[in-house]
Amino acid sequence: MAPGDGEAVKDTDGAGRPGIRRPTQERSRRRFEAILDAADRLLERSDPLDFSIYALAPEAGMSAQAIYHFFRSPALVLTALADRYLASFLALMDPPLPQGLGTWQQVEGYQFERARQFFEARAPARKLLLGAAYSSEFRSRDLNHDVRLAAKGLALLQQQFILPPLPDLLDRFVELIVINEAIWALSYHRHGRITDPMAERARLARISYALTFLPERLELLPPQPPVPQR
Repeated sequence: MAPGDGEAVKDTDGAGRPGIRRPTQERSRRRFEAILDAADRLLERSDPLDFSIYALAPEAGMSAQAIYHFFRSPALVLTALADRYLASFLALMDPPLPQGLGTWQQVEGYQFERARQFFEARAPARKLLLGAAYSSEFRSRDLNHDVRLAAKGLALLQQQFILPPLPDLLDRFVELIVINEAIWALSYHRHGRITDPMAERARLARISYALTFLPERLELLPPQPPVPQR
């Protein structure tokens, strides 16, 4: 680590060795994010399997050694980029739901359509998160993300509906997401994108699976009384 950089090694490369140096100082953070921006641009026109530090360096406008200062390998650049996509993906769940979604099927459909639009607008994210360039470390991170995504989706439903007190309900929602991802990944493999017919098949698979642990209709929560003004 260069003296004064203020960087801490927080990730490993899957073999227990230091991998990604995530900077704490503003100047280093800007360089770190510039590398990920360049990786995103490079993946627009190339395959993740062809990705290399030496291909990335001219795109980023810096030396390969400067990139190796943050990332021990090309795979870790892609891992950090995937982490950034996943963080943006999770942020999709933050805005409140629109009015008029009166069934859990409508809420679920709205959430997954937003996710589909995210992928459709970002070819590099499709390549990394739906493509076949997975390592065991990559897949583990994706599954951890699925747990967080399922927790957010479940919390949104609990804000609107009375859910049955089922054991392991979060696990069921994680499984629903994994089923959906498998169909979307197959669509990407076949067509390079999530097509309308494959999106519909994924929707039907999600609803069918959800009906194994949810009733067809959930009771809406009663409206909350207004907070008295002080």
